[in-house]
Formats: sequence, C-alpha cells, structure tokens
Amino acid sequence: KQPAHNVSLGADGLFAFGRSGLMDLQPTGRVRLSELAMQIKTGFSKVRQVTVNGYTDRIGNAADNMKLSQARAETVKQFLVSEGVPASLIQTVGRGASEPVVNCPGPKSPSVIACLAPNRRIVVSVNGDK
Repeated sequence: KQPAHNVSLGADGLFAFGRSGLMDLQPTGRVRLSELAMQIKTGFSKVRQVTVNGYTDRIGNAADNMKLSQARAETVKQFLVSEGVPASLIQTVGRGASEPVVNCPGPKSPSVIACLAPNRRIVVSVNGDK
C-alpha cells in the first residue's frame, strides 16, 4: 500500500479572507490548483482517492468555521473536477480550526490574523500509485 501524497495549500493564497466560493479563488490559487490537477492526472499510474481537507483558524464561531472549511474544500473539489479530475475520486472534509499548525495567543487583531495564516489551509491528500 502506497502512502498518501499530501499537498498543503495556504488558504490565503487560494481565497480572500473569510471567503470560499469559486469566484473567490485568487489568480495565484487558480494556477496552483491547475498545477495540482495536472499532477493528480499525470503523476500517478492509478489514483484511488483524493481527499480535500479544509481548515480555518480559531477566530470566529466554531460552527461557522466548520461550514467555511467544508465550503472551501467543496470549492477546491469543484475546481479540480473542472480541470478533469474525476468527481467520483474526490472526497471533501471540513475540519474547522482542528489540527492547528501554529498557536497565536490573543484576541482577534491584524497581527494575530497574520500569525494564524498557516492554520487557514487546504490539504489535498492523494492516495494512488506513482
């Protein structure tokens, strides 16, 4: 069994802060997702599953963060499908503020939001044979 191949994409490079829609994807995010779709389609002899995990930072309401992380994961799926990755292979999971990469204490402020940027991410996990 091959280990999964993980690609972590900073949500700030993909989406405007607090946004999640296809129209909210930044130009650089679109380029990175196109490259990722190409890697998925050409870099594996067989792809069993692609899991798109969405994460947020801890700021805001936990339920809203779960919704936002799920919506972002769904948007990334939608984009990958538009680039030719079969929808049947892609699973999406919203993880909210769980599994933070960094811990930045203090109330919401521009510096805390900036510090928390690594927690706002999409992790795409490809289970397949190279």
